[in-house]
Amino acid sequence: MKARTTLLAVIAIALFGAAWQQGWPQLIWEGDLTKISALIGVVFTVGYILAFLEKWDAVKFISVQILKLGLIGTLIGISIAVQSLVVEETMNHENIKEMMILMAGGLKTALYTTIVGAFGNIWLSMTSYGR
Repeated sequence: MKARTTLLAVIAIALFGAAWQQGWPQLIWEGDLTKISALIGVVFTVGYILAFLEKWDAVKFISVQILKLGLIGTLIGISIAVQSLVVEETMNHENIKEMMILMAGGLKTALYTTIVGAFGNIWLSMTSYGR
């Protein structure tokens, strides 16, 4: 049974290496204002270590929690974006620019945490499927 876990680990490392070459992890790190994506990455790593130890109940539990962390990041990111939509009496070019930068940061956080959480959940679910 460790063969599947090892194969998926090798594939995951290869995919992460390819993503690194494209600059995607750095993009996520810079775009996620909350750094929840990094937390998801750490929790995912713990889940994969537990998969090698064949602690399948723990892996399944962590898989679900990763998805929840992604959704929490989505809600926080949307909240940041919505909070930035403050209308002031004296709106000028600089105020609008700041508002748009903060809104974009919130939307990036929402998107990146959702992607990272979903990917982690799917990958750990594939690893623990049928166990």
